[in-house]
Amino acid sequence: MNLNFKDRPLSWSAISSWEYDKEQWARNYLDNIKEPATPAMLFGKAVGEELARNPKFLPSVPRYSVFEHNLEANIGNINLIGFLDTYEPNKAFREYKTHGTTPWTQDRVNSHEQIDMYCLLLYLTEKIKPSDISIHLDAIPVRQKNDFALEVNNDMPILTFETKRTMRDILIFANKIKSTVVAMKAFAKARENRYLG
Repeated sequence: MNLNFKDRPLSWSAISSWEYDKEQWARNYLDNIKEPATPAMLFGKAVGEELARNPKFLPSVPRYSVFEHNLEANIGNINLIGFLDTYEPNKAFREYKTHGTTPWTQDRVNSHEQIDMYCLLLYLTEKIKPSDISIHLDAIPVRQKNDFALEVNNDMPILTFETKRTMRDILIFANKIKSTVVAMKAFAKARENRYLG
C-alpha cells in the first residue's frame, strides 16, 4: 500500500478519481493496480497528441508554442503535478477536452476545478496570477463509428469557452487539496485496518 505524495505527486487525475469512486482510487493509488484506460480516454489522448503534432488536424483549434507544459510544485509536504495541454508562456493556456453526448457548457467550464489546479500550479511555479493569464477550454465532439471505434464528430461544432479564475479561487483550491489529502490518508488507514482486522 502506497500513499507517499513525495514519491507520487498528486495530480488532477488522482483528485478526480478520489471524488468519483474512492475504492477505485484506492486500487489505483494505494494498491498500484492500474485499471485499463477507457476507449474515450485513449481517444482523447490521441487527439491531444495529434493537435500537437499536426497543424492540419482540426486547424480551427488554436495552439500555443508549448505543448504538455509540465508544472510541479509543493504545498507543504504535498507534491503536485500537472500538464497544460498547450501554453503560451506568461500569457495563456488552453485545455482540450473531447466529449460525447454530454457537451461542455460555460457554467461547467467556470466550475471545472482542473483549471483551478493549473492556475494554482502556475502561480506556485511561475508567480503568474490567474487574472494575468488568458484561459480557454476547447470542447471537441466525438462519436462512435459502426465498428465501435471513436472519431471526431464533424457534424457538431468545436466549442471554445473563455474562463477566468482569481487568487481567491486558487487559495480555496489549495485548502481543498490539503483537506483532500487528510481525507485520503484517513481512508487509507481505515482501509488498511479493515484488511488487517
